[in-house]
Amino acid sequence: MDYEVLDRILLAQNVAFLPWIGKKYDEGFHGRRLLILGESHYDEWNGEKHVLGNSFTRECILKIIAREHGAVFWPRLEQALLCEMRFKGWAPNGGRPLWDKLAFYNFIQSPISGGPRVRPSSKVFQESQKRFRLVLEQLRPERVLVCGKGLWNGMEPVTLGEDIYHRDVKSYRFVDGTKVCCLATVHPSSGSYSWSRLHRIIMGFVKDPSDAIALL
Repeated sequence: MDYEVLDRILLAQNVAFLPWIGKKYDEGFHGRRLLILGESHYDEWNGEKHVLGNSFTRECILKIIAREHGAVFWPRLEQALLCEMRFKGWAPNGGRPLWDKLAFYNFIQSPISGGPRVRPSSKVFQESQKRFRLVLEQLRPERVLVCGKGLWNGMEPVTLGEDIYHRDVKSYRFVDGTKVCCLATVHPSSGSYSWSRLHRIIMGFVKDPSDAIALL
């Protein structure tokens, strides 16, 4: 994958926050190209408003790799992917070895003013749907892990009944008709987030979506 060409394509189509793409993304997470889908970036923290550039998503991942503490979203997500107790705040086998195998993209393509309690509007969700489709076509993931039911509900509806397998599992189709299956989980920052249970569901999903559905 030529990342420079990819960036030019995405920027030309008004993708504001370029996706993180690990160096071993094509090799896959347990053999599958896995795209993790977050919801949004906030442009206010520590009482200040910030300007977010095109590389902001990638900068966030680099901070995770450097083990800089921030939002609980990230260490909990790593735990669910790896099924590991945290040591000094992080899953021991997370960081670079994990993120090199993954792609990550935030669905909402404009910064949200305020803190995490501020929800994006339905208009903002709709405006981001086309760009998400573009990212899917370029990255060609085999699985998409959707972090949060609020995000799930704001994504483009699936119109074919045969592409809906469960309230939390559905497929989108690439232009060539190939399906990419998506799984929605509770948000990693949620109090109901059980990383050990979600690990079993995620691993089932990576292997075969029907295995995940059996656990939901």
